[in-house]
Amino acid sequence: MKRISLRVTPARTERESDQVKSPTRNKPYATRTNLPETLDLNSVKRNNDPPVRTKPRIFGLTEAPIYHPTPEQFKDPLQYIESIRPEAEQYGIIKIVPPASYKPPFSLNTEKFRFRTRIQKLNSMEGGTRANVNYLEQVQKFHRLFGHPISRIPQLDKRPIDLYNLKKEVEKYGGYQIVNEKKKWAEIGRGMGYNRRECTSLSNGLKSAYSRIVLPYEDWLEKTKAKIILSDNANHDVNDSADSDQLACAVCHSSERKDELLECDDCERGYHMSCLDPPLKTAPKDEWYCYKCLIASGNDYGFEDGGEYSLSEFQKVCEDFKVKWFTDETRTVKHATDVSEEDCENEFWRLVDDPHVECEVEYGADLHSTQHGSAFPSMERDNKYVDPWNLNMIPILPQSLFTHIKSDISGMMVPWLYVGMCFSAFCWHNEDHYTYSINYMHWGETKTWYGIPGDDTGKFEQTMRDAVPELFEQQPNLLFQLVTMLSPGRLLKEKVRVFAVDQRPGEFVVTFPKAYHSGFNHGFNFCEAVNFAPPDWVDLGLECAKRYKEYKRHPCFSHDELLVNTFKMELTNDNARWLKPALEEMCAREMNARASTREKHPALLQACHEDDVEYQCDFCHCYTHLSHVSCSCAEKVVVCLDHVEELCGCPVESKRLMLRYSDQDLDDMVTQVKAADKAQENW
Repeated sequence: MKRISLRVTPARTERESDQVKSPTRNKPYATRTNLPETLDLNSVKRNNDPPVRTKPRIFGLTEAPIYHPTPEQFKDPLQYIESIRPEAEQYGIIKIVPPASYKPPFSLNTEKFRFRTRIQKLNSMEGGTRANVNYLEQVQKFHRLFGHPISRIPQLDKRPIDLYNLKKEVEKYGGYQIVNEKKKWAEIGRGMGYNRRECTSLSNGLKSAYSRIVLPYEDWLEKTKAKIILSDNANHDVNDSADSDQLACAVCHSSERKDELLECDDCERGYHMSCLDPPLKTAPKDEWYCYKCLIASGNDYGFEDGGEYSLSEFQKVCEDFKVKWFTDETRTVKHATDVSEEDCENEFWRLVDDPHVECEVEYGADLHSTQHGSAFPSMERDNKYVDPWNLNMIPILPQSLFTHIKSDISGMMVPWLYVGMCFSAFCWHNEDHYTYSINYMHWGETKTWYGIPGDDTGKFEQTMRDAVPELFEQQPNLLFQLVTMLSPGRLLKEKVRVFAVDQRPGEFVVTFPKAYHSGFNHGFNFCEAVNFAPPDWVDLGLECAKRYKEYKRHPCFSHDELLVNTFKMELTNDNARWLKPALEEMCAREMNARASTREKHPALLQACHEDDVEYQCDFCHCYTHLSHVSCSCAEKVVVCLDHVEELCGCPVESKRLMLRYSDQDLDDMVTQVKAADKAQENW
C-alpha cells in the first residue's frame, strides 16, 4: 500500500528522519483557527453497534468477556463488578455494556474545552523496534563521527537490511569470525526471513553489510565501552580550578588548546581531540557526539508535547489524517469511518513493528478533570442526575477504600480524560498501586484494548526483559514508564495470555488489579477513566507497595495509613473479615522491623509523635506512616527502619526512632479487629 510522503520514508537517514512531522506540528497555529470552536456532537459516533468481522483478529487473539447487566444488576457498580470478578479477573480486562436506557449526557463545555496533545512515534513505541531504531541511530552516529557517514542502508529483497537483527543473529551463532569460518550467512538470512531462491546475493549482501557497517561499530564498542563512565561523576566533571565560564575538557579538565576543543552536541561537554581514544586528527564538519552520548542514544525516550486544540480543531486533524493515510492508488477513502476496524488494527501493528516506516500521531492523554472538567454531569451542578456509574462517584462509593486516605491523591480520586486519533496508543502498564480502573467512552471511533491477567504479570515482565535487554540496561525502571509496547503475537509465543476487546461509545472497560493492559484508538474519540479500590484489592495493594519500595518508586499514598484509617473510622463486623489479616500482617511486619532496629542500634533513642505530616523515606521513598528514624542534623529528612544506615554519618546518639503508634497501640489494634471478626462469625 502506497503511503503519503509526509508520513513514510523507508531507510531514512537520521538527518532526514528529523524532518518527519506530526499531522499539524509543521503548521503555524494561526492557520488552524478558522474552524468552528464548538464541536457538533451529531458529527461523532454515539452508538455502539459492532461491525461484522470478516476475518480473525490479528495474532489469533481471544476476545475478553463482554457483560450485559440487567437494569437491576446495574444499580450498584462495585457490587456488580464484585459479582463477575471470579470469572472476569482471569482475563485482566472485560467490557460492560450498560442497559439500553443508560445514556448519560455529555456535560463538557465543548466551546471552552482546550487541551494539549503528546506526540507519539509509532516505530519507537514497540520495545524491540525502539531498540532497533536506537541501535541504527548509534551506528549512524559512529560512522559519521569517524568520517564515513552512511548515505543509504544496504537493501536485500527490495527492502533495507535490518542491521539490528543482523547483529543479533550473528551473536546467536557465536560472532562474526565463527559465522565467516563456518559459512553461516545463508542460515542467518533465513533466520531474518529472507528466501534464498528469491534473493541470490543473500550471503554476500549480509556479509558485506555486516563487515562494512556493523562490525566496525561493534569492535569499537567492545574496546571503548569499558572506558566510558555512563554516570555524571567526578571523572566527567570539569576541574574546580578551571574557569566555570570556559569550556574545559572532560578528560584532562584543561580549558587550554581551544583550537582542538570539541563540544558535544548532546551533553555540551568539552573534549580535546587528542584526549579522545582513539584521538581525532581533524574536527568533524557536522555535529559531533562524545562517546558517552553516542552509546546512550535513545535512553531518554519519552513522548514530546504536541499542539493545543479545541475538540473541533482536533476532529478535523484526525479526519484528514486517517483519510489520507488509507488512501492510495488502489483505494479512495472519503470518510474516516470508511476504514474497517480490522484494517486499522492490522495497519497499527504493521507500523509499530517496522523500524523503517515512520508515522507520528497525537494523543490528548491524561488530561486532569479538575483542570478540564469531567464529561459526566457534575454532582455539584446537577444533583438531580444521580448516577453511581458516574466516574466522579466511583472512587468515593462506600465500598471504595480510597475514602479512608487523608492525603491528597487527587490523581487517583478524580477522572482523567483522553482524546484519541487514529493509531494513538497507550503502552503496556498496570495501574498505580495495582488498583482497578474503569474507562467509559462518551463518543467516537473504536478503542481496542489488550489485557494480560494479573497471574501472568511475572511471565509478561520477564518476556519484556528478554525481548529488549538493551532498553532495560539503559532504563531499569522501564516497566513503570508507560512508553513501551510489545506485540501480542510475541507475548503469545512466550505463553503469556493476552486477550482483546473493542470499546465503543457508551461502553465501560474494567481492568483488574495487577493486570497489564495496552491499546490504541481507531480514530477521533473521547474517553474518561478513574481508579478504585474495593476490599478484595488489599493484598495486591500491599504487594505493589513492597514493589515500589524495592524499585525506590514514589507511591501515591501510604498503604499502612489506609489500613489504620479504616480501622479507626469504619471498624464494622463486615469490614473486620478482610481487615483482620491485613492489620495482622502490617503489625507483625512493623514489630519485626522495630525489633531488628533496636537490636542493631541499642543506643537509639525513641519517642512517639503525632505529626500530621506523612513522611517518606529519603532512600527508598516509601511512606513511613507507622515509624521513621530522623537525626538532629536534618530533622525533616527521615528514613524507614530498613534504611537507618543510609540516613547520615552522625553518631547514633543524635538519631531518634519516632513512633506514631506505640508497640501497645499496635497490639490493641490487632486485638480489637480480632474481636470484631469473631463477633461477625458468631452472628
